Amino acid sequence: MKKFFALLISCVLALSAFLLPAAAAGDLEIDFSTLDQAKKGSQTTIHVFSLAGYTDTIIQFGGPENYVSLGEIDLSQYGSVTIEYGADASAVFESSDGTRSYVALSSYEGPIAELKDGDEVYTLVDGVDIIGQGELEEATGNWAAGSNTLTFEFNTDYNGEVFLSQLPARDLGIDEPYGRGDGIAITSITFHEKEGGSTEPTDPSDPTTPSDPSDETPPETGDAHVIFAVAAAGIALTVLIRKKVTV
Repeated sequence: MKKFFALLISCVLALSAFLLPAAAAGDLEIDFSTLDQAKKGSQTTIHVFSLAGYTDTIIQFGGPENYVSLGEIDLSQYGSVTIEYGADASAVFESSDGTRSYVALSSYEGPIAELKDGDEVYTLVDGVDIIGQGELEEATGNWAAGSNTLTFEFNTDYNGEVFLSQLPARDLGIDEPYGRGDGIAITSITFHEKEGGSTEPTDPSDPTTPSDPSDETPPETGDAHVIFAVAAAGIALTVLIRKKVTV
């Protein structure tokens, strides 16, 4: 009887070993209370912005000198991110040249916006590799009284420290010479699990070739794990039935 239970436990452990890799990573919501206060821009504040009506900790981008570390993240497990934010009701997110302010994910530790000599608007700092970005929409209300939701996709195998930054708009016709450069108050950041598991990044310029239905391709990694798990469960069940018959 002891041998039977030992065998059954072994089968269960084998089943768990196959199921764990196949388990979904799930969505990842960033906990602002755990963010490193030392890894942010001089115009970035992580606080409870009570004057603007917020009751929970938010990330406030107050100008071009902004960025914040979101910590170590395996972005290959995720395919998009949703950012909820508020802003001043009169915030300007469109520059005088028509370009819009945007937030971006990158591996770059530092502000991504710079104002070069002779330029009227902020441009991306040389050498910054943007992983994904999304344009900001006009505020729906004044700070906590209104909430905007921005979702953008990305496809990368980057696994490391991730930074979020904003490249603000700049309109010389407003509050010169600063040109506003309005920031935002971020209330939540949620990374969404990539559908179908992690994949290698693809070049959008590469042509795609339709798959041949006659080709027999091996199952995806997650599918293979499930197949092995079912097989292990079947073996355990067979042993259990035979054991009952012989007892």
